[in-house]
Parts: sequence; structure tokens; C-alpha cells
Amino acid sequence: MMENLGIKKYYDRLSDDLRVAKIMQKSLLPPQLKIEAISKSHKLNIAYQCESPDDLAGNFWGVDVFDPDRLFFYMADFSGHGLSAALNTFRLHSIMSVYGNDLQDNSLSPADYLEKLNRDLFALLPTEQYATMLCGIIDLKRDVFTFAAAAPPAPVKMTVGLQDIIALDPSGAPLGMIEDAAYEVREIPFKKNEMLFFYSDALIESQDMKGDMIGEDKFIDFCCEANMAARPPGKFLDYFMEKFDSHVARPLTGDLTAITLIRK
Repeated sequence: MMENLGIKKYYDRLSDDLRVAKIMQKSLLPPQLKIEAISKSHKLNIAYQCESPDDLAGNFWGVDVFDPDRLFFYMADFSGHGLSAALNTFRLHSIMSVYGNDLQDNSLSPADYLEKLNRDLFALLPTEQYATMLCGIIDLKRDVFTFAAAAPPAPVKMTVGLQDIIALDPSGAPLGMIEDAAYEVREIPFKKNEMLFFYSDALIESQDMKGDMIGEDKFIDFCCEANMAARPPGKFLDYFMEKFDSHVARPLTGDLTAITLIRK
């Protein structure tokens, strides 16, 4: 009897710890009030969806205001699932805060920023743990998105209401894998009435009802169909997820993150 009581206390404590960790991890994501404020101040429609098959996720994203013309966007996804991946999100988020000011005042480029994050993570992460990441600066005055990538799924750019679609180059070593990895600054036009779509690999690697992987071709089809159907354009992600959910087998095996940024 005493043994059963001890086990119950252990699991109750573990449940409480996981609940607190989940609340803490949610705090890494931008609150809705911040998203609404940025949408108004920088004329950018932001929509997102995040879900995880576990209580804790291995990915997070964010958007920060640098000045009236510039925004900083980032999205990271750690290998693995559950508690270890979640702990790594806290590690990375803490490291990011160290270099944020240098990025904001142009002392660091997005590529320099990833190089610093990579070196720090390499020293902290156990072997075979790593993160994919993309970060970049949206310059509303210059109408460009300047970014660097560490092997995330390739984000796509679309013009609202059209079937055109351009994949951004996501190449770059995952963070924490190679100590002296170098990253490249890339720049693409990002004008009014255009959309950037960032997502985790769950949107491509999840299985459909037949057991086949969704794959890039079907993902592109979903994007084009949603972009043509979405009215108003800010509802693109709702249409996309409706199409995705009609094909995918639940529950998902990986963390799902999807974010759209639309220039108004």
C-alpha cells in the first residue's frame, strides 16, 4: 500500500512538472496581443497553427519589432520529441537573447547570428541532437526579406490569389551538428500582396489515409488551392489546414507548426 502511494505521489509530481513546463514553453511563442499589434503597426497579416502529439514540443517561432520598418522572424525545430526536445527549445531561446541586440543594430547579419547560435549549441547539445532553423529580417521600406537558413523545410512565397509559388533556399547545416558551420545571407523581394509560408516537416512527412507520405507535390497543390480559395486572403492558413486535415491520418507523429505572413 505504501509503495502504491509513493508511485502515485511520483506521478502526481511528474504531472505537475510537465504542466509547468508546458506553460513555460507556451510562453516562448508570441502572444496573440503582440501579433495583433504587429499586424496593425506594420501592416502584416500573421496567422499560425501549432500542435504536438506530445505534451511538450520541440519547436517554436517568433516575430519581433526592430523598428518601424523592420521585423525579425525566426522558426526553430529540434530533433526528437518530448521532454528532451522541449528542454532544448529553452536552451536555444536563452542563447538567442544574448545576440538579439547585435542583430537589431546590424552588427550581425542573419548568417552571423546563426553561426553564433550554432557554436553555442554545439557546445551544449548531446551528440545526435540538433535543430533546424530559419531567421530573417523583413524590411518593409526596401520590400525585401533577408534571411539565413539551417536546413528547415523550404518556406514558400506566393502572391495572394495566384497560383505562383516560389520555394526559398533552405540549405545550411543544422544547428549544433558542425562546430564551425558557415551560413549564407539570402535575400528575396517581399512586396505588398505577397505571402511567406513557413512550416515544420509534419506538413510534408505526415502520412495520408493510404499510408503514403503527403510529400512536396501534394503540399504545393494544397498551397495553390488554398491561395486561390481564401477570402479574405488572411484565411489562407484555415483553407490550407482544412485541405491538409482531409488527407492526413491522425494522430500526427511529429510537431506541426505553420505560419503565414502576408503583406497588406
